[in-house]
Order: sequence, then C-alpha cells, then structure tokens
Amino acid sequence: MSELAKARARMIARVTTQLPPGTAAEQVAALIERDDTEAAVQALEPDVLFRLIKTAGWDQGVDIVPLASPAQFQSFCDLDVWRRDHFIGSRLDPWLGELVESATDERFQRVCREFDPEILALYVQEGLEVFDVDEGMIPDEAPDRAEMSPDGMFALVYPEDETRAALMRRLFARLYELDRMLAWTLIEAVRYELRTEMEEYAYRWRTSRLEEFGFVARDEALAIYRPIDAEKLRASLDSGAALEGEGDQLVTFPTPPTLDLPRVLRTSLDEDFLILSLLAQIEDDDLLQARLYELSSLTNKAMIADGIEPGEIESGRQVLRRTMGYLSLGLDFLSRESEERAKELLAKRSLRELFRAGYSLASGLQRQARRLLKRPTLTIIDGLRFSLLRDEDATLLDSLLRTRPTYSADMSSHEEFSRQSQIDDAALRLGVVGFKQLWTFGVARVGLEEFAREVYSNETMNTPLDATFDAVFATAVARELIGQDPHPVPLGREELGALLVMLAKLEIGQDATALVPRISNAVAPFLPGAASRLYTDWLDDTLHRLVDELGNVRDLEDAQMVVTQLLLISSS
Repeated sequence: MSELAKARARMIARVTTQLPPGTAAEQVAALIERDDTEAAVQALEPDVLFRLIKTAGWDQGVDIVPLASPAQFQSFCDLDVWRRDHFIGSRLDPWLGELVESATDERFQRVCREFDPEILALYVQEGLEVFDVDEGMIPDEAPDRAEMSPDGMFALVYPEDETRAALMRRLFARLYELDRMLAWTLIEAVRYELRTEMEEYAYRWRTSRLEEFGFVARDEALAIYRPIDAEKLRASLDSGAALEGEGDQLVTFPTPPTLDLPRVLRTSLDEDFLILSLLAQIEDDDLLQARLYELSSLTNKAMIADGIEPGEIESGRQVLRRTMGYLSLGLDFLSRESEERAKELLAKRSLRELFRAGYSLASGLQRQARRLLKRPTLTIIDGLRFSLLRDEDATLLDSLLRTRPTYSADMSSHEEFSRQSQIDDAALRLGVVGFKQLWTFGVARVGLEEFAREVYSNETMNTPLDATFDAVFATAVARELIGQDPHPVPLGREELGALLVMLAKLEIGQDATALVPRISNAVAPFLPGAASRLYTDWLDDTLHRLVDELGNVRDLEDAQMVVTQLLLISSS
C-alpha cells in the first residue's frame, strides 16, 4: 500500500464507525458471535445495517434480518422496495419472508404494528382477493383456489405464484394468531382502499424518512448540478470577498453523526482524488467527521438526481467516485492547483459549492461538445456520430456527452474529471476538432454531400472509416507539397509517386507553415492571435505523420497499402 493510501487508511480509522473491522461478511459474523447480538444489531443506524446486509450478500446477511427493530425494518423497505414513486411488492418478499419465518412473536407483532400501514396494505392488495362468505361457505363467484380465512369470515384468494402464496398464507396465519385486528384491517384495505391513494401516502412518508440520510426530493437534489460561474467564484475567492457570508456556506454539526461512509471509501483508497488526500490531512477529528458526513449527504443527493435508487449499492459506489472527482476538480481549479489553498477552501467552504464548481467546468466542456454536433457534421456514416474524427477524439466526445460528463485521455479510457489538467487537455482537443470542422467545410469548402458520394463510390480507395478530417487535410497538404492546388481531391498514382519523392527529401523546420503557404494564407484570417496554434500543431503533426509513414517508402504499391491518412483514387 502506498504512503498516501496508508494516510487515508489512518484517516478512516479516526472516524467513528458503528461496525467492527473486516469485510462485510466478517462484520456480520462478528455481530452474530456477540453475546448481545440483538442489542448490537439494533444499535446500528438503519441505513448502515441495510448496506451491511446488501454488501455481505443475502446468504450471509439474512440471519440478522429478524433481529432488526421496526425502524430498521422500515428502512429496509424504504431503501429497497421502491422504484421512483412506485411500490414494488416482489422486492419486499425476502425481507417479509424472513420476518414471518424467523422473528419472535413479540418482534413480528411490533414490526407489523409500527410498520407503515399503507406498505403492508399495498403488499397484500397486490396479490390477494377477498370475498364475503355465503352462509359459512365460499361463494360460487370466487375462483376454485379460494380458501377460508382462519376465522371463517372471508374467502381469500392467494396469488397464483406458489412462493408468494405460501408467504402470504403464513403472514395471515401469524397475524390471526398474534394480532387479529391488524389482519382484519389489511383485509378491509384490500376490499375498499384505493391503491393510488395508499401508494401516494406511503411515498410521502418514505420521502420524509429518507431526507434524514440526505435522500431529498429529486427537484432539490438536482440543485447540486446547477452550474455556477467557476471563473467568477475563483476570482471572488482570490480577493477574499467570498470567503465569509456568501454562497454555499460550510455545514457544521454540533455532534457529528456516526457514518457508514468510511467502509465505502476503503474501496477507493488508491484512487488519485485530491479530496481524499486533503481529507487525510485534516487533524481535527470533528471537522473530519463533519466533512465525511457532508460527503455522504452530497453523494446521496447525486444518486437521487441521477435517478439511482437509494438501495443500489454498486451504483452508489460509482456515484461516490464521480462525486469525489467533481469535488477534487473544483478544489484543484479554485485553489489554482495550490495544495495549501485547497486545504483552506476545504475548511471554509461547503462541499456542495466545491462540487458545483467542478461540475460546472465539466458541463461547460459538454456544452462545447454539443455545439460541435450542431455544426455541419462530424460523420458521414449512419449510426456513427464521429466517423470524421480520430478514435481518441471520438472517445473524448462520447465521454463528454454522457449525462454526467467524464474525461477520456485516449481511445480506450473513461475516467472521472478530477484535475485541472484534464479540463485543459479536453478544451484544447475540442478546439482542435472545431478548427478541423472549420477548415474542412469553411476554408477548404468541401461539399459534404459531394464528399460522401465520393467516398462511398468505387472511385476512391478509402473506406468511409478512413475518410477523416485528418485524411482530408493531409491530402490538401500533399497536393501543395507537390506544387498543385491544395484542394483535397483524392491523389492519383502519378501524384502519389511525386509525393514519395518529395517526402524522401523533406526537412520539417520550426516554421512548417512555409512549406504550404497557400493553405497557411487561407487559414490566417480565421485564426487570429494565439488560436493560430490550432493550425500549426495540426500541420506539424500531419507533416510528421506523412514523413514517418511514407518518407522511406520506395515502392508505390507499398505506399498504397500503408496510407490511411490520404485520400486516394481507386485506380491509382
């Protein structure tokens, strides 16, 4: 383990946690082995217990389910049996099944009584039909599988699914034995209550409870993704004007709560996130605890904003990484890459504000990528958005155009934005893509439809995938090098031969623009000032690739086989 990872591990060890050390399965085993297992389980925060069971796996965690308190059991339902605002009864089956089969009479009755009444009613209504008995007999209109209730007052039709039916029979058997009034209440709910109303009430109560863990209403959660002017904020922070009394202020907690977050963070100890490095350097335990609590709350808001249910553990880990990435990016940018300044901001500014700053930088690049899509085109192939781009640039645009933009350094990687250098690199590459569009369709005046017909015809040697902005530009450069009009018309055999002779003796100096003055002069009006580097870098890269690929080629047939960056006539 690296020194940085060790520092982070020490940081996590300082944070109050309710769980024993070890993996989730080992933590479950340690709880069960205690003499006071029931008290130890019920002392856990409901969301901590839920995540422990889910992370350990049902087979490992199921033994502690019947020991849960009513509040904990309610949280199992809140976190696991909803999809947005819809109750999914089948997801309650394993939790309720374990309660029915294994809980003591006292705990079973308490959970059922203290549980949201609408939840049990929704569950039962989802699979049960109820008929009045006719003089002690099951009425004729009832299905053949109808059964008499334990007290003989109703005819009950359980679900056709035998597993669900067996669970519901056992549920009512225990309810009639321990709490007949509740059994009658559920049966009456099946007969007379409107499902939509019950679901709406249950959802309201669920939302209220989840807010305690940072799972707020989606409208409120989306506020963390509301862009801000990160440049303006940085200037304000630099001047000291915004350090106190403005913006999203530091959240403090008189008694920092116990957290489950450190266990989740352990899976990210080796990630290169600035926020983790800075958290590990906080010496004040209360501040560290408060910051981790704020990180947990922020992550939960991000989950809700992204449409991820609170109980989705694996997706939650991904959101945590993305949250740490945007936080790190915000700190890196606002501190101007100064670690000492970043420490100061972490101590004085809210994580929400730092997160919004980082996200705003990434979303700014996303807007640029979307604008590029609206220009003439980035493709000539149906089903591919970026066939005219290099693979690495196509991957970058794919990353930026995700719902939450990510960064790609090459054609095979996607990673979270977390550093100013990533923003700078992505911005430069977007600028190059934009210039390539401008040169192809503006300066060189390539007609899109004509170009596509040419590539798809039998007149060119290139496949549609070979026809990129780079191939078009390289062809124009090649023509000027051999003394022709630099319009990007595919090269014939004689022209390719002349190019090989030229490349064999070509010396690329510091001012490569002098080699192709006609192209350079045509470009000049479009790129004033520092922007001219977009052109000179592209030209320099193109010339070096032509020399590297073709400078030592003597046989014309070999040249035709290796060239993919030039447009060639098929008959050449």
